[in-house]
Amino acid sequence: MTDNYRTLLNPVVIIEVLSPSTRNYDRGDKFWHFRSIPGLTDYLLIDSESLHVEHHQRQGKDEWLLHEYRELGDVLVLRDLEVRLELLSVYEEISI
Repeated sequence: MTDNYRTLLNPVVIIEVLSPSTRNYDRGDKFWHFRSIPGLTDYLLIDSESLHVEHHQRQGKDEWLLHEYRELGDVLVLRDLEVRLELLSVYEEISI
């Protein structure tokens, strides 16, 4: 569902690319806000300056599990969407 401004109102997955100026906000207040979205199951934070992906995965109503990925061979799984995301493809054209 979207509003008149084409904003997805009930996302299942949110993916953020971190920049030096927003990384603390994305990990803190923004994630605190996103956790209130009932259907959100996965929140990904992709570092733009180093090979590092944080995968926050909902375990229960108020419980989140953090997986960190730091190797190009790592494969991240979005369980509810049945999607496998290879870090090699995420960082394919980026010099880190």
